[in-house]
Amino acid sequence: MIITNPLHTTCLPPGWPDIIAISSGCHQQQLERLTKPIPALNIVFYVTVGFIYSCMNLILRVFLASSPIFFAETASSQKQFKVQIRVPSYIDVKKVHISYHDGKQETRISKPFSNNTINFSAKYYARYAVIMVTYMWSERLGYNNQYFIQQQPASIKFRSDQKAAGKNPLEKAMVINALDINNSAIAKRLTDDVLQESNDANDYWARYGDVIGSNDSIAAIYTEKATHLNQKKLVFIERNKNDYYSFWIFRNEVLGTLEPVLLLDFYKKVFPKNITNSIEGQETYRFLNGQLYTKKNDTAPFFESKDITGKMVSLKKYRGKYVLLDFWASWCVPCMEEVPQVNAIRKTYPKNKLQIIGVSSDSDPGAFRKAIKKFSMNSWTHIFGDQSIQNAYGNKPIPTLYLVDKKGIIIYSSWEDNYETLDLLLSDSLKKNN
Repeated sequence: MIITNPLHTTCLPPGWPDIIAISSGCHQQQLERLTKPIPALNIVFYVTVGFIYSCMNLILRVFLASSPIFFAETASSQKQFKVQIRVPSYIDVKKVHISYHDGKQETRISKPFSNNTINFSAKYYARYAVIMVTYMWSERLGYNNQYFIQQQPASIKFRSDQKAAGKNPLEKAMVINALDINNSAIAKRLTDDVLQESNDANDYWARYGDVIGSNDSIAAIYTEKATHLNQKKLVFIERNKNDYYSFWIFRNEVLGTLEPVLLLDFYKKVFPKNITNSIEGQETYRFLNGQLYTKKNDTAPFFESKDITGKMVSLKKYRGKYVLLDFWASWCVPCMEEVPQVNAIRKTYPKNKLQIIGVSSDSDPGAFRKAIKKFSMNSWTHIFGDQSIQNAYGNKPIPTLYLVDKKGIIIYSSWEDNYETLDLLLSDSLKKNN
């Protein structure tokens, strides 16, 4: 059984940090998920460009939205938020996408509007829950609005006096117990600090965005400009290291844009313990550590989580047998193209020799379950909605496959090996253990 896939086309999972750099792999949710706004313009761009590095579809995700930090300090234990969002009556609510970040992961709200209003509540683990409201004014472009809220019931009511062509109809809102992340004094200071670097990167993208994905030299220049921008952000962050806002910028804009070893060292040296010891601080550390230490010959990061049947799944439990970890999502076309290959592996090697665990990046449980049924994926274990596992493995673009041996060591990574290598490893290793 030879597994063939000449191009390791990949998708950026939703937990990926907001970046201003070219990712080495992507195909972002078939243009269905929310990416982040271009600096200073607060516009969401869905961009598909040509082949670069090892992928055919590439998404540039750029973000320089900012947030006020005026709420009183709270612990990062589990809390509950409740919010009501109301949009103007002339708005097509089908163009409004709403999601929230709970300090561990982003979740999209799928419930419908009622009379242009939506109410929802959820648990969160960070100092603030982040509410994201995006108005898609075309298939690929939209305006992004973000708000910090806490436990007090919050209200975000968008004004209805902005029905001007070309304007963001959700630009301004009347809020109660919510703070506009994009408009604050510290956010504006950061914008001013990096204005030159931001404009430089944006101008270059405006000129060459259509060919960045197919021209290595142009891509390299853009990446250099993006690197300068993020290095400038680090200077701002260190200068304001005791402000939670700086951590939020680090977590949401800088992670994934510079070398992991540099960022991990910066994280450990700069941020105070009340940040690094928080739940979101621990997730940040887990992500950076996973970026560095989930390669061949590394020990596979331990995890324990419930599968979709409610059964506890522990990687340690499977010591003594081989484990294939499959990071995927229903919206990721390359992931679904690999399903027949994973199915073939399942049919070839019995469960008493090889355990297969799928870790989904889906935020929509309905779409997730529908894909499992449609593509006959019921013959292996599935975990849904656990960002901690994805962070532990570096939250790399998907699909990503790891083969873990009987001692818990990663012996195959789809980022380092081709699929023929996986086939040979499985065949050789499991035949030896007949």
